[in-house]
Amino acid sequence: MKQHLNMWPNSLGPVEVNAFINNENELLPYEHDHTYYEFMLIERGSLIQTIDGVDTILDKNTTCILRPDVAHTVKRNGNSTVVLLNFEVDMKFIDALSNQLGIDVHNSLLKDGIVIFKSSGHNMHNYMKLLASAYSIKDLKQSQICLKNIITKLLTQLIDIHFLGNVNIDDNIVVSAILHELNNPSNFTLGIDAICRKKSYTHEHVSRLFKKANLPQPNKVLLKNKLAYACTFLKSSKMPIIKIAEICGIYTVSYFNKSFKTEYGISPSQYRKNNSIYNKLTSHDLGSHEVII
Repeated sequence: MKQHLNMWPNSLGPVEVNAFINNENELLPYEHDHTYYEFMLIERGSLIQTIDGVDTILDKNTTCILRPDVAHTVKRNGNSTVVLLNFEVDMKFIDALSNQLGIDVHNSLLKDGIVIFKSSGHNMHNYMKLLASAYSIKDLKQSQICLKNIITKLLTQLIDIHFLGNVNIDDNIVVSAILHELNNPSNFTLGIDAICRKKSYTHEHVSRLFKKANLPQPNKVLLKNKLAYACTFLKSSKMPIIKIAEICGIYTVSYFNKSFKTEYGISPSQYRKNNSIYNKLTSHDLGSHEVII
């Protein structure tokens, strides 16, 4: 199926940005080029793009931008469901945007004819929202504003990558947001997938970014934070260890004990004995009176 936004067939006509949603089994497996800039956003699935006999895999959250003079073929990679967003962008709009952004897009960002980069799941979510708005708006001018906004955001992201030596500043935003969520006790009873979905990211995407940032994988960070949280209860309460483990989202005592000993070198019960505020208070300050904190 190929849906053509606002149904302007086979031509940009009066518009500067045109959009398609394409999920055909075979897209354009024969070599072709265009008279416009092509922006390809893979929202779902995986594609194989071939240029001059060289295959490149374009997977989820990948953006590919091609100059008008680049010939390529595109076909589905494997049997996965594909949702591809195609944008036909008039050269006049690129020239105008180049002036606005202060950089020659054609001869600087796209001097090699093609550029491929990743967008965060959060950004892709925003692009889909803008595209949905463009579909729902009947007024052509307002619809164009939504589509142009997508293209402007993509080129702005590309400028950041270009001048920061291929460092995607969005990656740092994603990592920081997820680290915050992983350290929030209210999330300790959730799985990694659910925590990532709260911020509109996938577990796979977050894992790649953590690896890129030389951080432990998210599940290890979450476990470490859970155990640190457990320490506060072991120090300051008489709560049974099994209950503390449950509060921290660990539902097997044997796994809790094993993980705790791996992290701290002693068992939870020994940690409590060594650090218990309750024991210190009763032995030093309060004599035989029972205190529960």
